[in-house]
Amino acid sequence: MTQADPGELEAISRPLSFFCNKAKNIEATAKMLLARFRSEVRQKIAQLLQLPSVVRTTATMVLHYAYGIDAGVIDTHTKRRWGLHRQN
Repeated sequence: MTQADPGELEAISRPLSFFCNKAKNIEATAKMLLARFRSEVRQKIAQLLQLPSVVRTTATMVLHYAYGIDAGVIDTHTKRRWGLHRQN
């Protein structure tokens, strides 16, 4: 992702709202993961919140669904929006 063409990232994120901003944040997140976290997605909310455009809800979802760590409540709207209500 750090070496991807910005247009390619925009094409991937095009179905999302604000896809240009999301593409920039994907690239910035990939660069930060590489430079600061040795390409590892960390398992602490404080470290996840340092990543571009990651908010508490996103960090909580990453910890819960990627690592099985209960880091707080994920509201029903978020579960429904991301299709996570079907995974239980």
